[in-house]
Amino acid sequence: MRLALCIFKYFPYGGLQRDFKRIAEQCLACGHEVTVFAMEWQGAKIDGIATTKKPVIMIPKRGLTNHSQAKHYAKQVKHYIEQLPEQAKFDCVIGFNRMPGLDVYFAGDVCFAEHAKQRSWFYQLQPRCRSYLDSEHAVFATTSSTRILFLTPQQKQAYQAHYQTPDDRFYQLPPGIARDRIAPNDKQAFSISVRTELGLALDSPILLMVGSDYHRKGLDRALLALAALPENVRSSTHLVHIGRDNPAPYLRQIQQLGLAAQVHLLGPREDVARFMFAADIFLHPARSEAAGMVLIEALTAHLPILVTEVCGYAYHIEAAQAGLIIKSPFQQTDMNAKLQTMLMDKARMQQWCDNAKHYAHNTDLYSLAEKAVAFIEARG
Repeated sequence: MRLALCIFKYFPYGGLQRDFKRIAEQCLACGHEVTVFAMEWQGAKIDGIATTKKPVIMIPKRGLTNHSQAKHYAKQVKHYIEQLPEQAKFDCVIGFNRMPGLDVYFAGDVCFAEHAKQRSWFYQLQPRCRSYLDSEHAVFATTSSTRILFLTPQQKQAYQAHYQTPDDRFYQLPPGIARDRIAPNDKQAFSISVRTELGLALDSPILLMVGSDYHRKGLDRALLALAALPENVRSSTHLVHIGRDNPAPYLRQIQQLGLAAQVHLLGPREDVARFMFAADIFLHPARSEAAGMVLIEALTAHLPILVTEVCGYAYHIEAAQAGLIIKSPFQQTDMNAKLQTMLMDKARMQQWCDNAKHYAHNTDLYSLAEKAVAFIEARG
């Protein structure tokens, strides 16, 4: 099959981008020809993607705003596809961002209409909002034929509530964690090497966060929860954050809270699994999260997890009984109390670890790419 994969921006550390890469590689492994359309590409190209002389077809950015750039991108991709000779037409056009003209959409984002509904009427009248709603409508409206690969039941419910999209256009995918993210039986070497690198005592508890977009992932909430711990617990506990964003506002918050010795903002890194295997608790107090692949990574690393209910994959944590859920609406005092409970109840910590290990070994958390490509092939 000739497949077109459309993504606005690719960078190595985004959850959506990692799903895109896995699906692209699976398409290639199955013998399909893959062409990628992108506005921005950071990091190495994906080997084997080439139906033209260039491995990725770059659509030049046009416009001063993100929504105007997205609109221009969609028009250019449509024009490119329409100009292809019959023998070079694509069998399937797969989008990882909402746009018109898709055969299949990979729903890696929350429902924008649901988000807009919670904002002011003035926000809803702005060009940005109208543009994103139009793009979403092009995918989910009853007049569209686009098939939707989705990740969590909450996504489907939200989209159907706003667009009445028929059930037969949805297909739920399992998560897609690489099996090398499964924790080894002995994690002691990772625990020692990470603590040595950071200059920590070997018995210092590590709270780990992973994710770009610090505000949306709730880094400020985690800092407040760390600061609220009893002094005898807080002084030995360290928060490690891996991900890409502007750290300046959070460095100020860290100084104001007196946490300079307890917080380590490491930026993006390739060795996330190493930190997963070394940590004691995984924190994900996100404000919004369509799925949250890092939650599945934490499960397969056998970590106890503290997560907000709004995260799509929070239901896996609840099903596994592998941590605590911060209910909505979010209350900082609730998170503070739950984090203190997790750090001070060693017996429950061990039970959460054991539960995570059992769930990771007995649940399909791995076949997202394979199932996605099988779905695409069946509709090619």
